[in-house]
Amino acid sequence: MGRQPLIIALLALAACDDGFRRTPSFDGPNGSTVLDSREMGPFDEPVGFVANSRSGLIVPIDLKHATLLSDQVAAPFIRPRWVATGTERILGQLAVWAPTDDEVTLYAADIANDVMIEAPYIVGMNPSPVVVEATHAGAEFSDADGNGDSARLTGIELTNGWTTTETWSITYDGTEWAVEGSASGRQPDFAQTGQYFRTENHELAFTIKGDATRGDRFTLQTDTGLVEHDLGGSVLALQRVPGQPLLIAAVWDPLNEESHVVLWDLELGSERGRFTLPEGAQAWRFAFGHTVADLFIADAHQARVFQVLLDIGQPSNSVWDEIPTIAPVSAIAWVFDELSPIEAALEEEDTGGAFTDPAVDRSYEHLFVAPAGMARVDIYDLKTSEWIDPNPLDDVVGGFALNSPVVGLASTPERIFLRERNDSGVRLQEKVVAVSTYQGSMVILEADSGCAAQTNEGPHVPISQGVETVQFVDVGNPSSPEMVIDEDTARRVQTSQCGGIVRNEQWVVMFDEVTGQWEVEGSISGLQNNQAIEDQRYVSDNGGISFTIASGIQPSSDGDNFVFYTDEGILRIDQVMRPGAANADPLELPAEPTIFQYLSGPTGGGWDLKDERTFVMLPVTNSDVVLRVRLKAWKVEVIWE
Repeated sequence: MGRQPLIIALLALAACDDGFRRTPSFDGPNGSTVLDSREMGPFDEPVGFVANSRSGLIVPIDLKHATLLSDQVAAPFIRPRWVATGTERILGQLAVWAPTDDEVTLYAADIANDVMIEAPYIVGMNPSPVVVEATHAGAEFSDADGNGDSARLTGIELTNGWTTTETWSITYDGTEWAVEGSASGRQPDFAQTGQYFRTENHELAFTIKGDATRGDRFTLQTDTGLVEHDLGGSVLALQRVPGQPLLIAAVWDPLNEESHVVLWDLELGSERGRFTLPEGAQAWRFAFGHTVADLFIADAHQARVFQVLLDIGQPSNSVWDEIPTIAPVSAIAWVFDELSPIEAALEEEDTGGAFTDPAVDRSYEHLFVAPAGMARVDIYDLKTSEWIDPNPLDDVVGGFALNSPVVGLASTPERIFLRERNDSGVRLQEKVVAVSTYQGSMVILEADSGCAAQTNEGPHVPISQGVETVQFVDVGNPSSPEMVIDEDTARRVQTSQCGGIVRNEQWVVMFDEVTGQWEVEGSISGLQNNQAIEDQRYVSDNGGISFTIASGIQPSSDGDNFVFYTDEGILRIDQVMRPGAANADPLELPAEPTIFQYLSGPTGGGWDLKDERTFVMLPVTNSDVVLRVRLKAWKVEVIWE
């Protein structure tokens, strides 16, 4: 008898229809944002929100506990109620605001309808979150021919998490009823008189009773509090102003071909003001600097970044300078670092610690810029007003080839431990910039140098059975040249220690008897201008590899060659292993990364260790997954799908 209540409860849950469609959580995940619990809102831990570009749903994520966010404390196993905006929308960038300690509101760019949408999510705590309840206004019947038909809509049902604010039209064609939502679109199925009908995504259900003739129609309003705001064009970018109850939006007016930057007052629910960029500009992405007055705007039409002194009180008074770039800009990120007084003292003492490495410049302010179509990231020094050349040996004044155009950039607010160590064997701590690419990968760049963060081995020639895999092929007469082993590294091929210069490729070093030199060619890097001369140190054109070929007792002959492969040795995520899968899946079109942090470990004070961990939330649009990547471990810890 003692088990009966539990059994009854389980049976009741099994029989319960919670109204949710049994579908994956993500369908084209694109925009993402984080509600920082340290700043605002009802949650004790950071909460992520991901916008689906194909379904129009916004999904809340419990970032720390690696689950979808449960808004039903009594039944956390039931899927959370999503924020529906309508399947006909195409959601872009996303922003979140908590006006009070028990409210959360979401904002998103609707690219399909050229509006900014405002969607309330949590409207109270009692004590668990109270989400918006969908409502409807009474159905209005229109008798098209006025013959006295009296059809009626009965048993109207709405589903929280799928129903949104929109107008439904239900039109009779003489045989069946066509159902269409202004935000959910035309439904694939038709309603039949006298039969229960439910829309494809469970937004609306009803039964039609009574008589009707061709052209008769029902009109029904559903409401979840969602509001559309017309900002005067397409909303290309949307971002919270740090620490302020403000949004900033990049608005493109196609009619007048003008680019406006709009400041939206979240408390008043209205536009505070705007300014218009010069003719030919198109604001695309934002980055804030030291204060909310320091704003950087990527121009997607012209080769420049706007450095704006933003007047948040009177936006039209904002002024700017232009930073010329090599091409229009697809993504930007701002990052700043400097030594603390304690760190500066350690550096002066020359203790051999993390802050004494002369290669590490701890005082900088950099702007990372992704030139559109250039498949690289450039770094601008805001202190010297100059572009940084991370590799002076090549002929490119800019970043390294990433093999793909850049989707998005995001910088860490704090330093993280890297795999690399300084000359004293101490692991480096750096701020980094996460980079997602169209090709399907994510890498991180060191914020001080722009070099890609490296694996434990770093760039290298792979070793097999303790020996570098450098193969000598003797062609023609017997020859005995050798690649010299370096005493310090015990390697024959030395590689640049700036991640990103060395690539995954095959190298062939072939002797030309006519010139008496060795031609060097990489399968990606191509034939090198520099040729190797025996008994002299050789360095490739971009400084990526170097070696010395020592002449042997028997002279080299035409066609003799050394063959080896290089491994880029950088931290790169380009595939994920789903639970239970036999093989890893490639990442298909990662979206823009979002950086977030949370505290882990005891928090009781005293000597308790508190560990602030830094992560990337990475939606992968065409793979329909969202990843949580821990930067220090460089590991995909969670896959939401």
